[in-house]
Amino acid sequence: MDVAEPLASFDWDRPAAEVAAFMAAHDYDRVGIRREGIVRAYVERADLDGGRCGDHARSFGPDDLVPETASLQEVIESLGINGRCFVTVLDEVSAVVTLQDLEKPPVRMFLFGMITLLEMVFTLAIRVPTIDPERVLQMSRKAALRGLKELEDIRNNLAHGQELIAKGWPRIVLFSTRLDLLLESYRPERREPEAT
Repeated sequence: MDVAEPLASFDWDRPAAEVAAFMAAHDYDRVGIRREGIVRAYVERADLDGGRCGDHARSFGPDDLVPETASLQEVIESLGINGRCFVTVLDEVSAVVTLQDLEKPPVRMFLFGMITLLEMVFTLAIRVPTIDPERVLQMSRKAALRGLKELEDIRNNLAHGQELIAKGWPRIVLFSTRLDLLLESYRPERREPEAT
């Protein structure tokens, strides 16, 4: 909820032209469609070409919805599928998160923390000889170097307050969704104390 924006909504029978004008005036790409007072679908501004707004309604898919208690990780995963997600509060859709919302401070702090964790894992993998590099980074050397360069670019953009989404979005989705796997793969084995 720290990055979500309230989802404007309209009754399904409102004229599409009226809703499109509202969306253009507020620079909204999508709004909710209400039936019996509850948001049950949504509409994209580009789809509103006449009739009632409900005529252009799109149903929410399972990948579209995240609960208000969702972590930033879950939100990024959902955004990675459709480029936007809707937030439910008490099982009703009431907010939306778009890629632009990921420029907000909570997400930037999350990403900076994620990158710091990755850097720590790589540093320890280099220093601790018992860690098999194949477990930490299961990709070709060329792909690994390219990924690390992209990660460095994201970190630099974070550190200098520059935009992240335009170029770094695919890498953000990849790293954030694989963070748990990477951390799981790094489990240094405990060494038995040497006999004296």
